[in-house]
Amino acid sequence: MMDPNQVAALQGHQQLAQQQQAKQQQAQQMQTQMDMASANQQMLNASSAAVAGGVVTQPAMGIPQMTPQHVPPPQQEQPQPAPVPAPVTSSAPAAAAAAPLAAAAIAAAQQKNMVTLPIRAYLDQTVVPILLDGMSELVKERPPNPVEWLAAYLLRNDPQKK
Repeated sequence: MMDPNQVAALQGHQQLAQQQQAKQQQAQQMQTQMDMASANQQMLNASSAAVAGGVVTQPAMGIPQMTPQHVPPPQQEQPQPAPVPAPVTSSAPAAAAAAPLAAAAIAAAQQKNMVTLPIRAYLDQTVVPILLDGMSELVKERPPNPVEWLAAYLLRNDPQKK
């Protein structure tokens, strides 16, 4: 028969073994969840790249990356507002003053349309085309400071300033 101290020590060892086994199972479950999340992210990145018209490559690190491809600019989905007709007057200065007002009204209507777009459509129409062009040029140039170079490119080629 076993000594009570030996029984207590044996029970303590069994509890430790059970705790270690539970921790190993938790670690395996977490690893499985992380693998699934990583696979889901890769599929999401691949589908996003396909929507953007790029080609997805799989580098050594396991992170999908897009290689630049020529992507046609996105089609305008919303109808363009009709210009506000200027009142007919015989005075040339009045007509010259009405032109900026009409342009301002058109710009305000377009801005309102952009605000109501879903996030993806907004980005596809405003940021993605110039960003893809900039990244294509960045790959060709390969400057030592790519983030600053890309920022300068975006500022130089901003389509809203033209």
